[in-house]
This record gives sequence, structure tokens and C-alpha cells, in this order.
Amino acid sequence: STTTDKTGTATVLFTDLELGPTKMKARKPATDETVYAPAEQEIIVTEKEIALKITQNFDEITSGESATFCVTDGDGAPVEDALVVCTGGGSNFTDSSGHATVQIEESGKVVVSATKPDGPENHIYYDANISISVKKQTKKLNFLNVQSDVHLDEIVAVKVGIGVDNPLENVRV
Repeated sequence: STTTDKTGTATVLFTDLELGPTKMKARKPATDETVYAPAEQEIIVTEKEIALKITQNFDEITSGESATFCVTDGDGAPVEDALVVCTGGGSNFTDSSGHATVQIEESGKVVVSATKPDGPENHIYYDANISISVKKQTKKLNFLNVQSDVHLDEIVAVKVGIGVDNPLENVRV
């Protein structure tokens, strides 16, 4: 219950109501000069619709890295337990601050989406999507077994790979 201001306006927050039709009533006590007939209006209470928003906390990302995203509602409040899914990558649920960290596996344009099942408080959540650019991973090639001294006209077998013992095929030497 609330009271109107001098412009006749009252702000009403509809909480703890059953979904469906309900009656809103307005009453004003009588004065010495006037008796006020009450007003009654039927309204339909529906679920609250919330559009999710997903944002990233980085300028640049490379495939194989983890990235943190933030999911908020239309008012900017964090949304807990929203599912953040990265195409070609991982997924995770948001924490109480609306953050979720996921593994980014593919490079190129990647879509990250946030979804949340309809809430127990009669809320309907609308999914959010963003597209991010993911750079290709750079892996440094190494010679794995090069001799430091070779003789002219000597044939030497060399291994090329990544790290210290990950040989690669089809490397041009």
C-alpha cells in the first residue's frame, strides 16, 4: 500500500502476488465536504521479463586461453547461475558476482552466449550473445637434436618440434 503525491501519482511495486488477474483498489477517507467512492481496477500480473547482457573483460584473446565474462540484467545487476557457453570451447555457470570463466579453444569469430532457466520468482530470462575475435595460437618451433659441429658434406638428421620433445611432421627445414 502506498499514497499518491500532490500530482495524484503513486508508485506501486507488484511483489508477492500470484500470477494472473488481481484487483487494485484506491480509497480516500471522506472529508467534511466530500465523500470519495473507491476505485477498483482489475490488472493481470505476468512474469517479469529480464534481458540478459554479457560482456567480456579483455581486449584480446588467443585460442587455448581462458576468458572471463560477466552476465548482468537490464539494470546492470549481476546474474548468478547463468550458463555461459562458448562455441568450440567450454562452458561454466556464473558466480554471485555474475562472472564465469570459460576455455576458448577455437580461433576466428566465436559466439559466446548466456542463458538462464526461468527463475522460481516468476522471471523469464532472455538469452544474450556476443561475438568475439580469437587470435590463433602461436607455437615456437625448436630444433630438438641439432649437433653444434658438422662437417662439410656431412648428412645430419635433425628433429624439429614444439617444446623439448614434441616432434612435428611436415616442417620445412
